[in-house]
Amino acid sequence: IADLFVTAVVRVRMQTWRGRSVICDRWVWDSLIDRRLYHKGAPWVDRFIGPLFAALGAKPQLAILLMLPFEEAKRRSEAKDEPFPDTPEVRAARHLEYDALAGDSSFLVFDATRSPEEISASIVDLL
Repeated sequence: IADLFVTAVVRVRMQTWRGRSVICDRWVWDSLIDRRLYHKGAPWVDRFIGPLFAALGAKPQLAILLMLPFEEAKRRSEAKDEPFPDTPEVRAARHLEYDALAGDSSFLVFDATRSPEEISASIVDLL
């Protein structure tokens, strides 16, 4: 959490104050979802950490959420053969968390079943 704070609140803000554009792959939301999933029953995530980052973190001018249907996300996750994959229960809970984010009007939601080239072109057009 300290590393995330330094990155999201200090380093990114410093760059934006200098007038620089910053592009981040993943952002505070991913870390908060991880904390929620791996520290179940830890209300400090939603009561303290989330509001702290919301108040102090740099606000994105553009937030894009790439979404996949659950079965496709599961297939891709299994194909990556990660050394420490999420359990099936955590994977399902993670997908529900991202579904909730997709309903937030702060995000532009992209269909990630499209080709990487199509997705990349759409993002570049927005930038």
